[in-house]
Amino acid sequence: MEVKGTLLAIQPIKVVSDKFKACDIWVETLDKYPQTLAIQLTNDNCDNFKVPLGAEVTLNINLKGREWTSPQGEKKVFNTIECWKWSSQAQEQLQAAEPNVDDKDLLPF
Repeated sequence: MEVKGTLLAIQPIKVVSDKFKACDIWVETLDKYPQTLAIQLTNDNCDNFKVPLGAEVTLNINLKGREWTSPQGEKKVFNTIECWKWSSQAQEQLQAAEPNVDDKDLLPF
């Protein structure tokens, strides 16, 4: 499934264990009636997501859900929108600029 929108925010990374970390990004869809969605990135995707705020993004997502029963016997369902791949012209431009930097350009003389 795919979502297109504008990046509004990147929340701090939460380290759950030494094998799992997650962060949410907030995206406003480009639909006729825009929706604000919290979309989760996990593990290496948290570190590799280098899109500037305000940029348009295309996100490939999975919808995940799980049932949970409270100690009192009440059942609930929790949903997560997880992004596993993304593209953004803004990120591509940043990555293209990085290899073009020559060390001699960084010297003050």
